[in-house]
Amino acid sequence: MFELFDPEQVSSRARRDAGRALRRVQNGLRLVNGEPAPRPPSPADVVWGADKVRVLRYSARTPTTSAPVVIVHSLVTRSYVFDLAPGHSLIEALNGRGFNVYLVDWGVPDGFEAANTIETYADDYLPRVVDAVVRTSRAEHVHLLGYCLGGVLTLLYLAARRAATVSSAVVMATPVDFDQLGPLSTLLQPGRLDPDDVIDGSGNVPPAALMRGFAALRPTGPLNATVTLLQNLWDDDYVAGHQMMSGWASDHVPFPGAAFTQVAELLIRRNILVSGTFPLGGRDVSLSDIATPLLSVVGEDDHIVPPRSSEALGALVGSPGFRRLCIPAGHAGLFVGTGARRHLVPALAHWFSSHPR
Repeated sequence: MFELFDPEQVSSRARRDAGRALRRVQNGLRLVNGEPAPRPPSPADVVWGADKVRVLRYSARTPTTSAPVVIVHSLVTRSYVFDLAPGHSLIEALNGRGFNVYLVDWGVPDGFEAANTIETYADDYLPRVVDAVVRTSRAEHVHLLGYCLGGVLTLLYLAARRAATVSSAVVMATPVDFDQLGPLSTLLQPGRLDPDDVIDGSGNVPPAALMRGFAALRPTGPLNATVTLLQNLWDDDYVAGHQMMSGWASDHVPFPGAAFTQVAELLIRRNILVSGTFPLGGRDVSLSDIATPLLSVVGEDDHIVPPRSSEALGALVGSPGFRRLCIPAGHAGLFVGTGARRHLVPALAHWFSSHPR
């Protein structure tokens, strides 16, 4: 005669459910009280700065490669997303694989930066950043890793400079065909929203305007996120990750007005980058002049920069070593969380190691 249930198994499940119920209450109270998620940063030191721009160095404990990785962030969010917390840090993961990492932090613009253009970042700051990293690291070459609009800046820098000190480059979630951005592109077409309509008295686009624009891309996003959070309220790691990501996603910085106007007119309205050329600093630069080995990483579920918006890149650049990698992730999920450690980090480590120069 067999038993209908195993008392030991029933007892184990009861203890598990009781523990989860307790954690649901504890995590729920923490969220209601607005307690911030822990975010101990990786050790870093500032190695270069100009105006509000800083370059932070994150050193690997046991470097296994001489060429450091330089992360070029976008202009509208905070750069700490690359080092949210242990287990949720791309920088930590790269350090763990022996790469020294340098992070470009553009700072928080105010009226002084309102006149900053795309040229300011791609043709002025970025060359000085690369020179500073080469000098500070005493390396002969570097790897560039550009994210979102930072990827556009990286492409323009490479097209304009033919940088001999760059061994390889990676662009993540980087649009080239801005017609494929969907609502974000449609919003700024002629006859709709004019750039001057969202530029405030400081000469910049305020964070609230940017957040409203991104929220419009996924109106049900907050509701879906809340439902998923409630389902996983017992999971301490999930709750901490949710807090960190939602905190960063709402922590935008102003967009320099002059650069925003260029993005609206040149990249969105005229969709000029998909032609392969861009008017940078009074001359046309061509993506076909990029000979640096280039990897384009896109997220299958990216609703901000859909994969189709970067499909044209391979045919535009002159690099014979162009590769494209599509990962099952969203815009930031590409490099944050367990999925990033499973998909992105091994791919980056292999790519950088395969191009030591």
